[in-house]
Amino acid sequence: MGAGFVLGTGNDNWNRQINLVDTFSFVVGSHQLKFGFDYRWIFPILNRAGGNFVPYLDLSNPGNLYMAQLSRGGAETVPVFHNYSAYTQDTWKATKRLTLTYGVGWDANPAPGVRGNTYPSVLEGLGTGRPVTLLPKGTPLYQSQWANLAPRIGAAYRLREIAGSETVVRGGFGLFYDTGAGVIAIPFDHIYPYFGSAVYNNVTFPLTPAQAPQPRREE
Repeated sequence: MGAGFVLGTGNDNWNRQINLVDTFSFVVGSHQLKFGFDYRWIFPILNRAGGNFVPYLDLSNPGNLYMAQLSRGGAETVPVFHNYSAYTQDTWKATKRLTLTYGVGWDANPAPGVRGNTYPSVLEGLGTGRPVTLLPKGTPLYQSQWANLAPRIGAAYRLREIAGSETVVRGGFGLFYDTGAGVIAIPFDHIYPYFGSAVYNNVTFPLTPAQAPQPRREE
């Protein structure tokens, strides 16, 4: 059985985003053409400065910690994400009953950067059975993909047109790509070099500043 508490501004994060979206539509005979784009610039502020977490497991004497874990973050971190998306689509009323919608999208989510000179650590060889190595500073978290084409097609067919009992059958297929920004933001928040953690046994609370782990800082 245990308890814990949080001190400091470890979760005082800000999410900031600039989003540009536009769509153009044209009607040509039985075709309705659409073209559009979506650009997102995401640059959250992840503030781990001063945040720490201390669990303890001595209920008989809460002032005497059986085990203590202290985590401390460095200065605020600002990862930078750029997400690009565009599409073209045609809705064709092929017959009185049948409507076809088809098109293709394009999505690009390049590896994020970071403001300043403190880059996340990137390891190579995880899960391969080979020795894990630390790649040079500034290595992207992943290889950017620029050929993410996303085709899609749909159809709607009116089986019955009797008033009060109209029936429409719809179906479709599409390929979509996730931005991944939420998952990728984790390395900028809770791992080296932005975050430090240490475990102590049989220590007295409160912990001294000398016992606090110091995350790496680079200017």
